[in-house]
Amino acid sequence: LVILDEPFNSIDQENTRQIVKLIRQLNKDYNTAFLITSHSFDDVGALYSRLCILKNGEIVSQLTRQELERLVFFRIRETELPITFDELIRIAPSAQRDDDDVLFVVSTDQQSHDFNKIAGTSSSQRPATPKDLYELFG
Repeated sequence: LVILDEPFNSIDQENTRQIVKLIRQLNKDYNTAFLITSHSFDDVGALYSRLCILKNGEIVSQLTRQELERLVFFRIRETELPITFDELIRIAPSAQRDDDDVLFVVSTDQQSHDFNKIAGTSSSQRPATPKDLYELFG
């Protein structure tokens, strides 16, 4: 196990690419596991197989790459929600208010009448990213 604490901090793009290449090569050649801490999701996005979001030293979200790929991120004006915020919390416990918007993620595996109503709104929805999870939980 190799632990890297902010390995891309203050590194230019070319050196970042070289570090990513080295990590991949060590993982491939020696089956080396890496624990990488980072605030830069762009740099580690292609490297992780499991993602943990920490808040105040506690894990608040943990999922695999495959689980993340099944999440849909929503940003909806609260006034456009077709259900109440309390009803939304039941199907999307991650829901949070952000000024006039509501942010949340829902798994595509979670099909329900309420979810289908939400997906049909004029919301901003897209596949979730690690950055979205950090915005919600971090």
